[in-house]
Amino acid sequence: VSLPDERQFITDALKLLQKLNVMDESVLAELMAQFIDGDDTIRNLVLFVLKARGFANQNGYFEHELDAWETWKLEGDPQRKLKLIEMAEDWIKDWKNRYNEFIGNISNVPRTLR
Repeated sequence: VSLPDERQFITDALKLLQKLNVMDESVLAELMAQFIDGDDTIRNLVLFVLKARGFANQNGYFEHELDAWETWKLEGDPQRKLKLIEMAEDWIKDWKNRYNEFIGNISNVPRTLR
């Protein structure tokens, strides 16, 4: 976030999302992109919005995950924000698939082993 007006707009938009109680995959992807590009204030606000929606982030793994993405490859790219959102959407899809696979494996375990 580079301009004060842009920062204020993002802050206000995040607060509005919180008040409207809006959360779907597209909103989550946008929050993730804002977190990656945000300063400390924006990052903390994103985490606050996620936590208020029930997001459990023990030991800060979410921040470490996003900070580990190779976003430096997108420096100067005019499509940076769009590509960050696409990366976030891919990440969400991957985790949903892993979760569903995990749940499927649990349901296939014989009752005597549960």
